[in-house]
Amino acid sequence: LLQVDVSQLIPSLCKMSSTYGPIFTIHLGSRPCVVLSGFSVLKETLMDRAEEFSGRGDFPAVQQWSHGNGETHTHPP
Repeated sequence: LLQVDVSQLIPSLCKMSSTYGPIFTIHLGSRPCVVLSGFSVLKETLMDRAEEFSGRGDFPAVQQWSHGNGETHTHPP
């Protein structure tokens, strides 16, 4: 988490994906958070394998950031 510049969250995560690949885990406090980067990975996870991933627990920080939608996504600048 120390590698993530929270003031530039999306660019920081994009930079990390170029180092660690399109799927990696960061820890926010004591909770692991899986980061997915790239259309094909997002499509496979959220559409093709939606049932397998639908039981994931809530993440309070994401709930607050996404205004209760439970997921966040964006594209690189």
